[in-house]
Amino acid sequence: DDITFNNTDTNFLLQGSFLANDDLTVTAGTLDTDADGAGAGTTIYNLTVKGNASFAATGFNARTGLLALFNDGADEIKILTTGGNTFHHLTINHTAATTNTARVSGALDVNGTFTLTDGTLDLDTNNVTVNAAGDVSIASGAAITKDVQGAVWTFDGTTQSYTDSNATKQNLGVVTIG
Repeated sequence: DDITFNNTDTNFLLQGSFLANDDLTVTAGTLDTDADGAGAGTTIYNLTVKGNASFAATGFNARTGLLALFNDGADEIKILTTGGNTFHHLTINHTAATTNTARVSGALDVNGTFTLTDGTLDLDTNNVTVNAAGDVSIASGAAITKDVQGAVWTFDGTTQSYTDSNATKQNLGVVTIG
């Protein structure tokens, strides 16, 4: 079943790693990966979503947690609506390889590790700008469709690596460093 968090001025605190088997939506309030909400970082949990993930502005506080988008169906498009939120670690794993797509809506800002394991990351449809401050890894067989309208992929970390394990490397389009 779909899961919706909708209560203004409420911090929804994860109390363990959380799996949403269908869509996850935060329309009001903040879903926080820190169990006590204090930001001390002593108990940070990961969030896995098998459906669409949609976050309102300030609707997600990743802290140092992982958001994993996982799709094991065939020929599906799953949408990540960022709401302008920053993600710490982001993994996209669509096991039916390039027949499954993760389509991003809104600027994508990942401050930790960004891993594309399987499937296609669609940055083209919604003219998505990407900021990556941590390591970026694209596994063999994974693909990125870039924006042809001029959106930029910015590597803004102090020390980071970029790995593309495909024989034909992905074209990220316009790239800036810094």
